Amino acid sequence: MTQQRRAGTQLIRLGHSGFVAAVPEVDLRGRGVYDPEGQRMGDVEELYIDRQQREVRFVEVGVGGSGDRREALPGPGGGRCGGC
Repeated sequence: MTQQRRAGTQLIRLGHSGFVAAVPEVDLRGRGVYDPEGQRMGDVEELYIDRQQREVRFVEVGVGGSGDRREALPGPGGGRCGGC
């Protein structure tokens, strides 16, 4: 699913948007996700951005041994992407 709507907010996958992160550190795709004990849970697969607010709302994480399962976690907030 490329776009999702939630209470009037349009969310779009950063990878399908044509937008780029204004600050490279904001683009978390490919980075590891760890639990509070330091165990690796998986990798960030995609960022869902609020097109109007230009903020990361959700982070899609591939979890499990092969990354087959994906979970949506709340985004870091405040992440800006240039050209959004």
